[in-house]
Amino acid sequence: MKIQFLIPILFCFNLSFANKIDSLKTNRDVNRFLARIVDKEFNRLPILGSENKKTSASVNLRSNKFYKVDLDNNLLTDLVIDGRRLLIVLDKGNGKYELNYLDRQSFEKTLLVSIEQLHSPAKIIVRKSPDKFSQLFTLVYKYGKFIEFNGNPGPDLNIDSIKFIASGCFGNCPSFEMTINKDRKVMYMAKSFNDEQGEFTGIIAEGEYNELIELLNYIQIEKLNIYYSVEWTDDASALLTISYNNETKFILDYGQSGTYGLAALYHKFFEYRKSISWTTKNN
Repeated sequence: MKIQFLIPILFCFNLSFANKIDSLKTNRDVNRFLARIVDKEFNRLPILGSENKKTSASVNLRSNKFYKVDLDNNLLTDLVIDGRRLLIVLDKGNGKYELNYLDRQSFEKTLLVSIEQLHSPAKIIVRKSPDKFSQLFTLVYKYGKFIEFNGNPGPDLNIDSIKFIASGCFGNCPSFEMTINKDRKVMYMAKSFNDEQGEFTGIIAEGEYNELIELLNYIQIEKLNIYYSVEWTDDASALLTISYNNETKFILDYGQSGTYGLAALYHKFFEYRKSISWTTKNN
């Protein structure tokens, strides 16, 4: 009698976490879903070929397929699309979806190698070159972005301040400086292509600050290279200055994508321009 009672409960539980991604069966389904639900721009540039190909459990490089897996541990199925670009669509619930590109459009061809689901969190393994001996990157969704998995982050650093300088590019890339101190006070100088211009001060929320410090420790900022560069020109640069443990670490990153973890860090500073309540600095 108890078993008969449990079966419908479990059935309803599974239905409650079903989402639109679960119903996708073919490439055409995925293209329609992206264009109608996620972003109308996908009408103009479908990410998968139009053939009626079904999803597969195997992963082949640039195979024009898609895969379903929960990558952010919210019990909703997410979508990994290995097509014109390497794209991940996260279902955030309530009809909201988050797009995560793991490449830089035509500048960088990131290849999907495999999806590892045996342990939580699920991991995406990619490489940035068709050479089978090139470096592999194991990525997990953490701190709001896909970053390199670190199974042993090590001891936390005593971080005193973080300064981020974003340069311009051959275009309308935002140019600004932002410094966050240990007391959560922030200084912001908006130069060009921002919503505002001038010098401002503010306080970063405690939760946001704690996550920022956790990210810095997780990516082990002290072990990263001091210089990164993309292979093309006319891109924006980032300069990080991290003061910690009575030391200072500088990282110059031409292209603002030295590692996935650094790109996630830069993204936070770009978001702070809008999320922090700013006060004009008195001269």
